[in-house]
Amino acid sequence: MVVMVSGCGKKAMPKPPRYVEPPSVSNLNVDNVENEAIYLSWQLPKGDYNLKNYRVYLAQDALATLCLTCPPNFAPIGEGKSITQADGSRLYTFQMHIQPGFRYVYKVNAVGSGNHEGKDSNYAVYNYEVQSGLTE
Repeated sequence: MVVMVSGCGKKAMPKPPRYVEPPSVSNLNVDNVENEAIYLSWQLPKGDYNLKNYRVYLAQDALATLCLTCPPNFAPIGEGKSITQADGSRLYTFQMHIQPGFRYVYKVNAVGSGNHEGKDSNYAVYNYEVQSGLTE
């Protein structure tokens, strides 16, 4: 019995396609809270990046049962918008409705072509107290 096996001659494991990781978002901040709406803003380092969008993540916990030693459980909630400022720089923003009695922790990732996400931004934290409003 003769068994013949053929192949392409390549002896290495397949490699994933190369991509450039999107840059990290910086200066994520809670800009304003009014009428139960929260406004976030952030920036990117200067440069020409082929970015598709900005993915906003939220970890929301009730203040009454808040676990300060537990890691945030983030879920994607939307995409940011780009605004060109007077000096020509770009600012990115996001807005959402919030409710008293919860802690809101946000992070933002830049998303490049191929849906590859950059590293996490810093966290922006907002505790919406029932009686006193804003505390950080």
